[in-house]
Amino acid sequence: MSARRIRLVVLALMALGAVDASGPSAAATLPSIYVQYADDCSVGISVDGGTILEPSATPAVIPPGSYQIVLRAPENSAACAISFQLTGPGVQLLFDFGGEGLNDQATETLLPGSTYLAVDLNEAARTRAVFSTSATGSSSTLVKQPQTTATGHGQVATDVVGSAVLAYRGGLRATIGTTGPLVLRAHGRAVTSIRAGRYDLAVLDRTARSGLMVGKLHGRAVALTGAAFVGTRTERVALTAGTWVLSSSGARALRIVVYA
Repeated sequence: MSARRIRLVVLALMALGAVDASGPSAAATLPSIYVQYADDCSVGISVDGGTILEPSATPAVIPPGSYQIVLRAPENSAACAISFQLTGPGVQLLFDFGGEGLNDQATETLLPGSTYLAVDLNEAARTRAVFSTSATGSSSTLVKQPQTTATGHGQVATDVVGSAVLAYRGGLRATIGTTGPLVLRAHGRAVTSIRAGRYDLAVLDRTARSGLMVGKLHGRAVALTGAAFVGTRTERVALTAGTWVLSSSGARALRIVVYA
């Protein structure tokens, strides 16, 4: 059976509720490598901990161990023929889709002191990223742990990034353009309200003049991208019930109502 057919069968089982590709035990214990496709079919690859995997003369180095490979493509990417491949010692992974939105993931173990290749076979020259694993260390050091900060009212507020308690809800996409408003999308549609949960928030930043800040209204905001960053970066975020604010200098702040 081809890799494409296998993936289609898995998606069909997911639709029936027989497979949960985002089980809480895996999400809580493994770091992720995020493969995020944009509306223009470009792809950004990032790793928990902030490492970006991109074509470079100096390959990035990450700890060896098990990772979730999380692939996200927007529903309106019908023109994109996705054929993403990750290969190297002990790994032969292929996500092969085209013409539909995609949220899929797999678990792979990267061996110590090894070299791996991440590439979209349809855009090999533009997407080919070689990276290595260190000889020592463990991917478990990249797992985000719940962080808390005391408030002035004797309460404890969960940080925007890192919660293993909330249910995993899938992907969100925030776009910072050179002009126009800040936009948050879920399943290809602009949204101003979503359910509480953990999300993979992909930030598409097209300007080097501003980054994206996320935080609860009247609370502490966290920077997901810096002012000089341009490209796509994905972070796992935990959004609890209440009003959240996405802000970027040069664009009007976007308020999102998160309901339980």
